[in-house]
Amino acid sequence: MGIGANARPGTEEKVGQKEERRKWPRLDVALKIRLKSLAGALQAVEEKFFYTKNISTGGLLFDSDEKTAVAEGSIYDVEISMPLAKYGFTSSRRLEARGRVCRVENLKEVEHACVALEFMAPPRFVTP
Repeated sequence: MGIGANARPGTEEKVGQKEERRKWPRLDVALKIRLKSLAGALQAVEEKFFYTKNISTGGLLFDSDEKTAVAEGSIYDVEISMPLAKYGFTSSRRLEARGRVCRVENLKEVEHACVALEFMAPPRFVTP
């Protein structure tokens, strides 16, 4: 049997193409978020505001300056501002969730890091 003989037609990985490992589709959008560290977090972070690079049902990615102590495994309460009023809705809302930092990518060419946070449960809408 040749390579891929058991694969379904159209499911073969193309040469040079990475396999997509994400569970959820991403939305590339800059939303204001607030992180609040929980007691017992590996590294405490005072309440800080950031902007997302992307968000999905399973988590979000945001930029953090190097001075911010965000460590893999740390758990935070996250508040996500949803500026719905600017899209014609009567008011804006926010999402709340609890998340765990699953990846921190320090970028050497600039003084910041990309932080991936995985939601521990689906975010929920709250009224401001």
